[in-house]
Amino acid sequence: MDSRDIANYGVQMKAVNTKLYSFNAVHRHSLLVGWSFHLALLILLGICQEAMSSILDANFNTPLMWQFHGLNESIFTPLFMAANKFGKGNIAALIMLVLLAVSLFTKQKQITYRLLSFGVGLSLMVGITKQLVISARPQLWPYLENANGSSFPSSHAAASIGLAFIFYWLVGNKPQFRILKYGIFFVAFLTGCARIYIGVHRPSDVLLTWLIATSWAFWITRYYPRELQIEPNNSTYLQQ
Repeated sequence: MDSRDIANYGVQMKAVNTKLYSFNAVHRHSLLVGWSFHLALLILLGICQEAMSSILDANFNTPLMWQFHGLNESIFTPLFMAANKFGKGNIAALIMLVLLAVSLFTKQKQITYRLLSFGVGLSLMVGITKQLVISARPQLWPYLENANGSSFPSSHAAASIGLAFIFYWLVGNKPQFRILKYGIFFVAFLTGCARIYIGVHRPSDVLLTWLIATSWAFWITRYYPRELQIEPNNSTYLQQ
């Protein structure tokens, strides 16, 4: 490089840094707007569900719960109880930390930020909504596992599908993980079904939680790209 190339390099890097700052500012704003929107929507859905609880329970929740309760116990009880552990708070948090450590070890900076934004954001949404929307748990049969707090939203359903999205982002398009990354979504589906089978959540609790978690995942994907690619306008200095 001669002096002109060095000067050109400095100008180009200044332009790149300006673009990076602009991206980060836009991202922070989009993240806050998106999180606030999904939190408000989750609370609104919870309020609407409570207002329509008699109609929902009579025509959808209760009949479907009894269908789950009638499943073969020798087969489905061990299956659902095993899947239920996937969404437990301490286990989900441990898996999340492992996945986060992998993203840091593999130096996937953008994916690390995406995992943190999605995981922390979803956890806060669920925790705040549980405090604001008081939803009594169903009382159709003795629970197979103790449960406390509001029925809506389902923490287990949120944690399990959240982990599925996080693993999906982490492994990307690597063909060796294709079956596993979709298999985790199936485990998340079983976890949601397990909460209904155990008797501690209505089907609408689980479905609405899945809806918001999925929407939040798409928002994060849209406004937090997997890789930030900003190229200088003139890259001749790279060839020196």
